[in-house]
Amino acid sequence: MGIPNHVQVDNAMSFFGSPTHPRGMVPLIRLCLHNGVEPWFVPMSEPWRNGMVESFNDRYQQMFLRKKEMFSLNDLKVGSLEFEQPHNKQISL
Repeated sequence: MGIPNHVQVDNAMSFFGSPTHPRGMVPLIRLCLHNGVEPWFVPMSEPWRNGMVESFNDRYQQMFLRKKEMFSLNDLKVGSLEFEQPHNKQISL
């Protein structure tokens, strides 16, 4: 499906540095930047967001990816928007 424009990851030290160098660029960040992918991190002190993302991903997998037959990237884009818009109206974020 190609390389995404951005990727959302946890804010664990393994993703953004170490206690000694908290602003260091670990291999994940280097890989993203080398390929033009913008890494998005869950904000510090908001671990509940991880659960929200994982919950959405589970619903997306079960209610969309497993049920809809797609033959092209455009089918995925259109179908994904058709799923996300009603989903996001129904679930308050």
